[in-house]
Amino acid sequence: MPDSRHEGYRRDAVSELAASPRKAAGGRRRGPEELQVFAGLGAVLRQLRRRARLTQGDLAAATALTRAMISAYENARTLPSLPTLDRILAALGVSLTDLGRELEVERRVASSGILG
Repeated sequence: MPDSRHEGYRRDAVSELAASPRKAAGGRRRGPEELQVFAGLGAVLRQLRRRARLTQGDLAAATALTRAMISAYENARTLPSLPTLDRILAALGVSLTDLGRELEVERRVASSGILG
């Protein structure tokens, strides 16, 4: 019986791709640019959570996810589905447009080498 915190979660082809961000469709390995996007999303989600002064546990409770899943998203080990991302953003009080802006800033910082 599925855990209510994972309601709607299916292990189909889309879920498999999200669960394995290093592999793309057809089993090919993702390139560095694609992996950078995943890492960027994780870093931005962590920044937004911290800005909202929430712990991973707080965000997990607000989104009906586990703390381990929040950690996996933030560390780019897996990607949230769009409905899950929408729940996370709602809990953080952030719009999809705001997320896009934050991702663009993250991409520019990462590509400039300022912090790394």
